This record gives sequence, C-alpha cells and structure tokens, in this order.
Amino acid sequence: MKRKRLVTLIGSVCLVLVLAALSFMAACPAPVEEPLPPTDGEEPLPPEAWEWPAYIVLTSPGLGTSQYVLTVAWGSVLENQTGMSVRIVPQDTVVRHISQKVGMSTITTNEPLSAKQGLEATTGYETRDGGPFQMRVFWNSNIAPWGFVVRDDSGIYTPQDLKGARIANLVTAPFIKVAIDCMLALAGLDESDVTLVPMSSYPDQARAVAEGKVDTCFLSPVSAVTFEISGTPGGIRWIPIPTKEEDPEGIARWLSGNPIEFFAPCQIGVESAMGVNMVVQPQFYMTSAEIDPELIYHLAKWMDESYEDYRGKYLTCELLDIDTFKRLVVDMSFIPIHEGVVRYLKEKGLWTAENESRQEKYTALVDQYVEAYEDAIKMADEKGIEVDPENEEWVQLWTDYKKELNLEPFAP
Repeated sequence: MKRKRLVTLIGSVCLVLVLAALSFMAACPAPVEEPLPPTDGEEPLPPEAWEWPAYIVLTSPGLGTSQYVLTVAWGSVLENQTGMSVRIVPQDTVVRHISQKVGMSTITTNEPLSAKQGLEATTGYETRDGGPFQMRVFWNSNIAPWGFVVRDDSGIYTPQDLKGARIANLVTAPFIKVAIDCMLALAGLDESDVTLVPMSSYPDQARAVAEGKVDTCFLSPVSAVTFEISGTPGGIRWIPIPTKEEDPEGIARWLSGNPIEFFAPCQIGVESAMGVNMVVQPQFYMTSAEIDPELIYHLAKWMDESYEDYRGKYLTCELLDIDTFKRLVVDMSFIPIHEGVVRYLKEKGLWTAENESRQEKYTALVDQYVEAYEDAIKMADEKGIEVDPENEEWVQLWTDYKKELNLEPFAP
C-alpha cells in the first residue's frame, strides 16, 4: 500500500509539472531527444581506487522533520558502507543557506521556493553573508505534501474561516511565511485579519496546534512531528486548498505570491491528510559548485548504485531512485546540476541536449546574480548603507539594482 501511494504521488506530481510546462511548449510534435554522446575529453575515466574523505557534513531541517529523518536514513547507510563519518547537522532554513555558501556543509536540503529566495536575495536572505552563490543541485529529496493543519475540534474548515485565527509563523523559515501570505490571499484576507504567532522551531509550531496555543500552521503530513500530534486526544485534520476549477481567482492570487507552487491530493503521510488537496513540493539536496566534483560524482554514483540498500529505511527513501531524480529534478530544475552529477548522468546515458541547454541558461543566470549582489554590497558600503534585511534602504537598493540590470527571476 505504501509503495502504491508513493507511485501515485509521483504520478500526480509529474502530471502537475507537465501541465504547468505545457504553456511553454510549441504546438508541434517535439523531436525525440537522444542522450548526448561524450565529447572529446569527457569519456568516463578509467577505473581507479577512490578514497572517501574522513567525513562529510549534511545539513537539514531540525528534529521532527521528514527531511531530517530521510537524511539520517540514507546517511547512516552511506557511513556504514564507505567508512566516512557522515555528520548530519540540523539547521534553520536561512542558516543552512549560509552554511552552504561559506563552505561549512557538503550537501544541504532545500525546497525550490527557499532556493529561489536565496538566489534572488529576498525575504530575509539579503544579508552580507547570504544571498546568491554558485548553488548546484546534488539529488532529489522528498516529494512532500504541505498543508494547513488544525485540531479536529476546530471551527476552521475553509481558507475563508481563517479570519481571526492564530497562525504559527516560523520566523527562521521564510518559505512558511510565503505560504501563510498565499493562503490568506487565496481566502481574500491579509495579515491584518489574523494573528501571527512567532515560533522558534518546526516541531514547536506543530505541537502548538495540538496544544491549542495556535489555530493552524503550515505543516507536512510526512513529518515525524505530524505523526506525533496526530495521535493526541482529539486528533487533527487539514484545510483543503480548492482546485483551480473550484476557485480560479483564489488560486491565481496564491500563484501571484509563489508562481512555482503545485497542488495535488495528498497520497502519503498521516491518515487524516489522505485525499486532501494541498501543496506538493519536490525538494532537493543542494550543494555548491565549489565542492569537489570527484566527491560529488562518487556520491551520485553511490546514491544510484546503493539505492536498494537504503530504499526501505524510511517511507520517502523510495523517491531517491535515479529515474525520479531525472524526471522531477534534472528535467525541470531552474538551478544548475553539479558537474560531478552531470558526469555520472552522462555515463548513464541520461544527459540530453535539452538538459545541457537548461544547464547553460541557469548557470549564466546564477553568475549574473552573484556578480550583481557583490556589486550591490559594494555600492551599499560606499553609501554607508547597512546590509541588513531589516534595513529598508538596503533592500530597496538591491531591488532597484536588479530592475536596472533586468535580472529575470528564477523559475522553471
């Protein structure tokens, strides 16, 4: 049953992503794409002994999140099979971004919206040590449903019922605040219609719902803490997000706040979430272009070749197969793929001309943002403007400079 739900979820996400991409396709049959042949100097290297480093650092959301449990699941197998020390460090979203940028982590988990916010330096990422860097994709992570959870005895049944509600706001995860804003926009409400309650951690916001300290929060049905609170007296349920057919104007308002969002009925996680229409997020494992390509190549090779050894360790480990990675990340990502992973995909015959074209486009866009952000900080320093996301003068300088350079936003 679990495998069936996973397959159904993958199919749902694929369908949604494909439908979203149709508007960008010409109304003519697409040519059949062949894998790119290796060019001179790109033939697979001859077999040689590979010595794993003493340790690697993986950063993820905190305890109680599905991302953390997933990372521990395959990370422990990696450690046992390679002899490396695999250090898994729980960190908040913005901190993970900075750790990756400054080289403190080898691989980190991320979702597309947070990656977009970081690369464009918005919503709290516009710090001196934050903002854009040479971000690269390593592998896919969860394909996770997300929704707004309430106690079963709550009087909130629809988005419009949120008027007057207390909503948990995890201040260290900007993507959650975006989801709150989008949900309110869908309902025809704004922040003045609700009370935002600051929370310090992801598990705390979920427990606050169960304890009646807040009315709702943005939560994934597959998180460990969600299974925890689902067993509390009274139980939990979810606020359904209307489909585009049911509320086209409301969904349009949501997408104006997050144009890379997708929706589908939940097919995995706690029983109360099954069949409820909610957000679906394909999530990534990210790295930096500065991380050794040889290490990333061997990690990608291990993820593929050792799949059967870790696939049963956690309910979403089954989503880490290379075919899912190719369909939902490599073929759709607006973030470049790390060159070590590209090398492995080429060896497997999975890297196509279309993949190469996307890679060139988004590598160039990352370069433009990195250079622009460095220049903007220099301009701020020359003008005595403090580089701080709380400083409106700095945020306006950066926003205006992006417009001046006509930098396009990151989007699939």
